[in-house]
Amino acid sequence: MDLFAFAKTRPVLYHLTREDAWKPIMKHGLHCAHSLVTLDRGEESATKLLTERRTGPEQLGPNAYGAVLRDQDPISDAMLDQCLALTETTRAQWFDLINRRSYLFARDADLVKMRNRYVNAGETVDVMEVKTQNWLFFLQTRKVPVEVATVSASSTPRTPSPRGPSTWTPLSTYADRPATVNEVTTVGVAPLDGKYVGRVVRYSKDAEPREIWPSAG
Repeated sequence: MDLFAFAKTRPVLYHLTREDAWKPIMKHGLHCAHSLVTLDRGEESATKLLTERRTGPEQLGPNAYGAVLRDQDPISDAMLDQCLALTETTRAQWFDLINRRSYLFARDADLVKMRNRYVNAGETVDVMEVKTQNWLFFLQTRKVPVEVATVSASSTPRTPSPRGPSTWTPLSTYADRPATVNEVTTVGVAPLDGKYVGRVVRYSKDAEPREIWPSAG
């Protein structure tokens, strides 16, 4: 798919973070979970931790910028097993695949659903609104892998559908319409500083949404 055609349909991508997590992202880049755990605890610990579903948040240390990995409760083990069986992928392989990627929502409705899950539970979250064309073109020049998916890797469907390595397709070879894209993913570490972010908006249960960057300075 042509990058500019995709950006015309999806001019903004959304990255959902915990409160204030956008600050180290702008400074150090958008790291996947595997990269963060490797920085904090080493490759061996990353392999052990990230090949099974997280049932609660995982606090990392200063070497990983104090990041907190979210739980993966929206994933049903029983349904996931049925989805993975269609591609002969193991659970360990699947969780390794998803933890080596970072995720941005391409559709407002998908963002709102996940955002509300955390806000309704009493958590404050920040949403980074990323300029699709500028950022993806920059990543292309830096040869950072960019992929797209028509399904969410952070949850499971109501009925079995394939999940495996082919869940993601490089943006450059994706042949369907831009509107069919659910998520945009980057592999490893992707630079994401303020030049590529339109604004950051904070959401919490008992307050109106408010822009905290760039007005935050």
